[in-house]
Amino acid sequence: MAEAPKKLDVYSTTSEASKTYVFHDEDHTLGNALRYILMRNPQVEFCGYTIPHPSEPKMHLRLQTQKDVSSDEMLREGLQDLYKLSSHLNELYWKELNLLNFVFYPISIRNMLRQKHRSFNVTRVLVRRISTKSVRLTDAEIEQTIAKLTSWSLNTSHDAIHRTFLFKDFNEAWGFMTRSALVAEKINHHPEWFNVYNRVLVTLTTHDCNGLSKKDIMLAQAMNQFA
Repeated sequence: MAEAPKKLDVYSTTSEASKTYVFHDEDHTLGNALRYILMRNPQVEFCGYTIPHPSEPKMHLRLQTQKDVSSDEMLREGLQDLYKLSSHLNELYWKELNLLNFVFYPISIRNMLRQKHRSFNVTRVLVRRISTKSVRLTDAEIEQTIAKLTSWSLNTSHDAIHRTFLFKDFNEAWGFMTRSALVAEKINHHPEWFNVYNRVLVTLTTHDCNGLSKKDIMLAQAMNQFA
């Protein structure tokens, strides 16, 4: 079995509180983020990084901690904190992406740019999954969905849902409407709503299918998160 490439070299002085770490195949992406995390630690006195040469894939990190504090341990904690932060951001990113109903479709960039004689590998491009005409939900789908939508009610004709939102004051209500409007614009679906001071009355329906569609459910879920 081939030996894994070396990822880290450590150069130290006589003190365990002051060391230089050389990360292989890393650049400013890791260096800048890791330095930010480490400098927030009160036990770290100094942290800086350099990229010695742009053609050499190495990132040098200099770390100095307080007396009797291991720089190795501070680096380990910093990497763990950075991993947790990155994982959290990744989770939030995909959560919001799914909320807006996006999907990845593979396309060939080479075919698109053939006239310019550029060579690209097949890549994945983010596109919005919005059909030309919305499909009306069936009665069974409506009942199943409404059961999971907190505080929303179905009208008697089963072609719209509505909810009244109450907030602390007008500013909070306006902030809710602003965030909801951004989502509505992105999915190209707009609510019927009415606002008086801290109260926002919302009705959702899809006119081009004369009833409820997935867009109504998406927007209702987003509004519940913003409330």
